[in-house]
Amino acid sequence: MLVLYTFILLKQVSINMKTKNLASVFLKRNMYWFTLVELIVVISILVILGTIAFLNLSGFSGSARDSARTSDLANLTQAFDLTYIKSGSYPAPTNGSGVTYSG
Repeated sequence: MLVLYTFILLKQVSINMKTKNLASVFLKRNMYWFTLVELIVVISILVILGTIAFLNLSGFSGSARDSARTSDLANLTQAFDLTYIKSGSYPAPTNGSGVTYSG
């Protein structure tokens, strides 16, 4: 269908090029544009699908935070174990003045 339409358009262009009236080819094409109702329907469907996707994916941020916490605890465990292997004892606790909490 597209090939046939292109062929017809090129034939009209070549005919109108002889008459030096190229603008008439592009102005007289029977192009069917989308109506406003069709555009509103498509946009609303896309918004609904985007909302559903956002709500489904929002739960992954909590699991990502939990996974980061688990990884941080594993890193702390390894650091304490390496300190124990190197010095023969775990690090001595402090009064807590250097500890900061974030998040």
